[in-house]
Amino acid sequence: SGNLNPQAAYAYIRQMGVSHIHALGILANIQGESGFQIGVSEKGGTKQGIGLFQYSYPSRKRRFLEAVPDYKTNWKGQIGYALTKDENTPLYLKKQFSSPEEAADDWMRNWENPSKGVYTVRRKVHNEFIKSFKPPSGSTISTSTKPTSTPQKIGRAHV
Repeated sequence: SGNLNPQAAYAYIRQMGVSHIHALGILANIQGESGFQIGVSEKGGTKQGIGLFQYSYPSRKRRFLEAVPDYKTNWKGQIGYALTKDENTPLYLKKQFSSPEEAADDWMRNWENPSKGVYTVRRKVHNEFIKSFKPPSGSTISTSTKPTSTPQKIGRAHV
């Protein structure tokens, strides 16, 4: 399954119409959830999260698997599904954030919804990722905090 290059994920998310701040919030959570391992399955625990976003809640996981059965090798399908099909995404994309850290925290609490006991450690992982991330060269970065428009569907085969 391999690892996803964070710069490639960033470029793809931005192509879908997601703002810089929102994209970094999502990427920081991918780092925290899966470490950018495309087909990873959760180690231990009882829910067995899967993929970049570690889908584990039964009905949410089932919908994801129905939409992206080849998730272990299809990172674009995973990201495309999260941005265009997951019910938790529209509210995130409508919010205004003052920083990528604030966006990452909101995605963690309201989209990923992990146990509260991991918040402190996860915030540290998110913040370290955001500080170290370098967007791909040639990327246009707007620091606008305006909400993101609804992502565009890219290639039906991916979602």
